[in-house]
Amino acid sequence: MEIYTNKKSYYFTFENNAEREEIYNTLISTLGKEYDSERRLEQITEKWQREEISNYEYLMYLNEAADRTFSDLTQ
Repeated sequence: MEIYTNKKSYYFTFENNAEREEIYNTLISTLGKEYDSERRLEQITEKWQREEISNYEYLMYLNEAADRTFSDLTQ
């Protein structure tokens, strides 16, 4: 697991997945929305990889996550 804060990287090693998830969820609730949106992107990517959503839906989500809009012709 890697967390970026102030251009520093921190690496953690856990005994098992349950411990990792517990710490991860604690950090998410503490660090805020930026990391929560990163987790959401991971979930959407996993859905796309399992073919639960279409390529179009996946690309729409990526564009939304990047703050792109249909109204801005320069994007």
